[in-house]
Amino acid sequence: MAGRRPNRGASARIVAASRNVARLVLFAAFAGVGAAHAQGEGSTEPLDVAATAPGVSTKLRAPAVLPEVDANAPMDVARARTLQDAVKIAREDADDTLTRERIACYRTFFVNRCLADVRVRQRQVESRLDRIEVAVNRTLREADALELNRRAAQVLAEREERADADAARREENRRAYEARTASAEAERVQREAEAPELERRAAANRAERERREAENAQRRVDAERRAGGDPERAAARERELAARRRETEAREARDATQRARRREEAARREEEAARRVAQREASGRRPVGGAKAVEPVVPVR
Repeated sequence: MAGRRPNRGASARIVAASRNVARLVLFAAFAGVGAAHAQGEGSTEPLDVAATAPGVSTKLRAPAVLPEVDANAPMDVARARTLQDAVKIAREDADDTLTRERIACYRTFFVNRCLADVRVRQRQVESRLDRIEVAVNRTLREADALELNRRAAQVLAEREERADADAARREENRRAYEARTASAEAERVQREAEAPELERRAAANRAERERREAENAQRRVDAERRAGGDPERAAARERELAARRRETEAREARDATQRARRREEAARREEEAARRVAQREASGRRPVGGAKAVEPVVPVR
């Protein structure tokens, strides 16, 4: 059995495929050499795969994101609020730039290597932005805590000031009430002390009136005797004496009414003063911090 002759067509196709692969390898090598020459003669930097892709000029690195910001340096509230917006904008810009770099990686020969490099730099950029954002949020939280503490201290100071003012007002109302009570008690004691004297004067006035009436009656009898029994003159004299008695009684009644009215007016003023003191005391004892106000006790006479 004769041996098989080699398939010259298949051999030719294998040789052609090998030559195509060699051409691609040489093309990639020449492209890397050209990029190295473009970066500078004698440069020791590794080949920038993403930068050699069409549409991408330079690679985005973490130090280039907000380079003027030091996440470890202290900052004030205004700076923190400004950086809060700046971090959001920088994060969006970084996402857009890295997305364009990932798209450009598919135009290069070393796609996987290019995508891995983009992922590494993306983690670095996000880590830097996260550190800045943490510092900003910490500064804002501390500022908010300080503001809350300041407001709480102000509220406590105002509450203590109101409590002191209320205590002073209650003390003033108490002293005024005690002074008015003492004055009313003194007036009552004085009236009670003067009552016997007034009764004595009233009794003396009654005795004096009876004496005058007796004298008038005697004078009337004497006048009738001197008149020789003139009935008209005696009647006129009797009418005159009766008019004088009525005038005296009316004057005494008016005096008694005025004295009673003055006593009622004094009692009414005392009650009104006690009521006003009680109202001021009640308004001065408003509840502070949830405490219940205590109504003042007004003595009843």
